Amino acid sequence: MIKQYYFFFLFSFLLRIAAIFSLGRHIYPEFWEYHTIALNILSGKGYSYQHHGTEYLFFPNVLYSYFCSWVYAMTNKNYLFLELIQALIAGIAVVPLMAIAKRIFNPKTAFVAGLFYSLHPGLIVYATKFHELTLVVCFFLILSYLILFWDKNDKTLIAVGFLIGIGIFLRPTFIAFFPAFLVYDLCQGRRLLLSLRRLAILMLVSFVVISPWIYRGYKTYHRFIFMTTCTGEHLWRGNNPHASGTSLTKDNIPILSTASGEFQNQLRSLNEVQQCDFFLQAATQYIKTHPIE
Repeated sequence: MIKQYYFFFLFSFLLRIAAIFSLGRHIYPEFWEYHTIALNILSGKGYSYQHHGTEYLFFPNVLYSYFCSWVYAMTNKNYLFLELIQALIAGIAVVPLMAIAKRIFNPKTAFVAGLFYSLHPGLIVYATKFHELTLVVCFFLILSYLILFWDKNDKTLIAVGFLIGIGIFLRPTFIAFFPAFLVYDLCQGRRLLLSLRRLAILMLVSFVVISPWIYRGYKTYHRFIFMTTCTGEHLWRGNNPHASGTSLTKDNIPILSTASGEFQNQLRSLNEVQQCDFFLQAATQYIKTHPIE
């Protein structure tokens, strides 16, 4: 089985290396917002991004932006090196995936899981982009393995809680590990009070990890901000007359450009948290007046 782990690690890694060069990413990297934030961090502007005519200090995916800035700092902004690191991380991710499949099912299932993961077109392509998905998948699989199979003592819970906290910096949806952990723990036959105590350890450790970022939000805007101020905008993107399930309309036009001029002008007159509230109010109103849509 160890040989299969090595094989699929190399297979996944080399496929993504081939994709980097075949897609020309080593010459023309595909940048996202995180690249700009990383450059702002290196230039001394801190974690910031110009969005909708105002400066955002709490744009999504904190960890990946800092990850990019660290790699840039160590390699003098060698973009190919970052792509190679992501290919390596993608290769590492197949190991906990196969280990989970083997423990729950059997070695044949693990082989199929490794094969499907290695050949998955979306996972291959996104490993070549400056996008957080590769780290998200790797973190998700490692955490899943630890929760499922590690010895469940308090030291382990502290380690898992720490990793969930780090994962929340990557994507706030990692908080879903809390209810998932509780359900799984109860399914193991533990008493409710014991499972709740163990969950409390996880949540406390995770909160300690993310507390500096929450304090940063309170100090800046005097309100609780859970990682990002884009939640209102994301809700609005899915709940407006032109919503398609993405940031674009069905005609591949940015959804915001379809809003009225008054809507856009009012939006750009607001600061970061006010824009979040403005989007939230617009989305809520649309949901109330168009419940079926």
